[in-house]
Amino acid sequence: MDRFWPELDSYEAAIMGTVEISVDRYDWNLYGVRAVRRGSERSIHFPMGFLIANLYVVWGMAANELAGHDKDLGLDYIHEISDVVKRSVRATNAGQRPPPMPSYGEFVRMSEAEWRRLATSEQYMLYVEAMMGDGLAFILAHEIGHHVQGHLDGPASSLQEELSADNYAVGLSINSGFNPILAFTPFLLFAAIENDTGVYDGTSTHPPGLCRVVMMLRSGSDAALREEGFMEYLTENNLRDEWFESQAELAALPDEHGMDCPESRTR
Repeated sequence: MDRFWPELDSYEAAIMGTVEISVDRYDWNLYGVRAVRRGSERSIHFPMGFLIANLYVVWGMAANELAGHDKDLGLDYIHEISDVVKRSVRATNAGQRPPPMPSYGEFVRMSEAEWRRLATSEQYMLYVEAMMGDGLAFILAHEIGHHVQGHLDGPASSLQEELSADNYAVGLSINSGFNPILAFTPFLLFAAIENDTGVYDGTSTHPPGLCRVVMMLRSGSDAALREEGFMEYLTENNLRDEWFESQAELAALPDEHGMDCPESRTR
């Protein structure tokens, strides 16, 4: 939140000064990050289930990227994580031992030595730190958008309000030094939940998770390409082709999964 404050105008800062940000360690809802207003009281709520699942998703997608694996294998791992969390909740409620959460290395059957080399590498640590920080920053900025844009004043949220909060989050994140490209992991988790449960059926108030991934990739890529020296860095390190291939692979996911993305324009 500290990096957001300088980018808020006086109206936004006055509202956010009244918002309590909390984590409920007893809430294992994977899809339940939300902004809440009850009278003059405002809050942003993070369920523990989401935070833990997102952590494993970050670990997995960082490993998936560095190992050069197909993105669909990463999505399969995310489905596994969401399923294990749900089974853990059922087991705990029944007084049983919850199943263990698999690492990405275990899921793809890496040898223990191979997984240890990857998971302890400096590049892996940097990927995890960036994905975790930028992903949670975007989620927080999205919920801030609901508060400052007056979305909590009405009886229910709408698809247009969710798109508006996403657009607001893109602008706030970029202005605060975060890059939406690295914020895609929570939305891959949401996409897995939507596929598992049918949450997105074309009438949902939220855009499909995979569509939100594409929106962030486009806006984040535009921001990165505007950074002085970024293209030179890619070229000098022979990363130009890899960069654009990786972006194209993720951007194609909605079409591959039959998603019709609602229109969204970033600021």
